[in-house]
Amino acid sequence: MNEYLSELKRQTDEIKDIRLRLEKAEREYEILSDNTDGLFSAFRKETREAEKFEKGNFRSFISGILGTKEADLKRERQQADSAKEEYESALGRMNILREEIIAMRENLTILEGKKEEYDRLFSEKLSRIREGTMDKAEEIKSLEEKMNLLSAEAEYFETAVYAAGKVLEKLNHVFREFEGCLKVARWCVEGFSRSDEANRRSRDIYLDNVKIYVGEMTEHYDELKSRMENYFSVPSVPDFDWSEVDMVRLRSDLITEPRKVDEYYLDNIKRFYDDFLIFRDGISDNLSAAKEILDMKNEEYENIKDRFEYAVINLKEE
Repeated sequence: MNEYLSELKRQTDEIKDIRLRLEKAEREYEILSDNTDGLFSAFRKETREAEKFEKGNFRSFISGILGTKEADLKRERQQADSAKEEYESALGRMNILREEIIAMRENLTILEGKKEEYDRLFSEKLSRIREGTMDKAEEIKSLEEKMNLLSAEAEYFETAVYAAGKVLEKLNHVFREFEGCLKVARWCVEGFSRSDEANRRSRDIYLDNVKIYVGEMTEHYDELKSRMENYFSVPSVPDFDWSEVDMVRLRSDLITEPRKVDEYYLDNIKRFYDDFLIFRDGISDNLSAAKEILDMKNEEYENIKDRFEYAVINLKEE
């Protein structure tokens, strides 16, 4: 029974590698499939161009006058042959991939059946070991405890990393909106006279939107910090005193050079923008590091799991 379980495990251990190769082959096949229409169109176009040139079209006539017809015809044929070769190469690769994908899917179906049998037999043997009092089972218990601990840590960590990644996506989206509004607001200030009422209203809308986006970014930052602070030192979000710039804007009608007021307002936001950019990049680096740690935890878990399973398989039952 031990030898049979070992063989089943050896076979089922191939499932992960086959799935990875299958996903890679399917992605490549999909890309080639999307590109073949374009390659076929290019092949037909180059072939028609070469045929027209050879039969004698206007370009052929001009080449004859210039004395380059033979060289130009050779180039046209080469381009047609190159397009044909590229198209046929893609078709050939697709045929190979199609056969590989079919074979891997069939192999997976067989191995997944073996995996079900392996899981059942392994579970039955593990139950017998747990019910027994064999001294050698202590190693198995220790490995199982460590494996369960690693599994819980990896699951918790993976949840945190995934959630933080989603928050960072939202943060980046708002950041792009903020950046766009900031550019338009500055353009409104620098490009027109303040006496232009339409521009004034437009500018105020963009500046108010900037304020909204800053609020959203700080809100997402707080969420992100709660996800990440257990693992990394999260950089602080820059402070921004809205009350001061709002009061300046309220008094702007009483000032003889209102454009300078708006420039002061925008310069303050620009400093916030620069600080936030540094903060965002720091968060991105932290998240990348977190993913690397998660990969290491998962790899450690798989190694302990293998040791645990082989220890169970090789343990002789009394």
